[in-house]
Amino acid sequence: MPIAILELPPTWDATKKVAVPAAITKLGDSYGQVVVEGIKGATHEWDVKSPALLPEEAQDKLSQLRVFSGVTPFLWSPDNELTILRKIYTCEGWTLTRVGITAHQISATFKEVP
Repeated sequence: MPIAILELPPTWDATKKVAVPAAITKLGDSYGQVVVEGIKGATHEWDVKSPALLPEEAQDKLSQLRVFSGVTPFLWSPDNELTILRKIYTCEGWTLTRVGITAHQISATFKEVP
């Protein structure tokens, strides 16, 4: 079964977070050793946030996110493949915030699948 592609308009903000899992062992006399945990190295996440959306626009994007059910992977690129190729991500949840009287904003975190 092919993996679905999630397209977001370029007006959505996307911020990349990179974390390197590390283990620190204290050796005494203020010395320590730091090593990378595991073999996959850094983990990559993107925090995405929509601009203010009309309620029907927000519901359309939320319907797309619901299809993935939080565990179903999808292909996504933060700039629609202009400079960054699509990779496989999951989205475990999202937040819908009312902005003003008639607008909504969606924010979510996409976690890269190793």
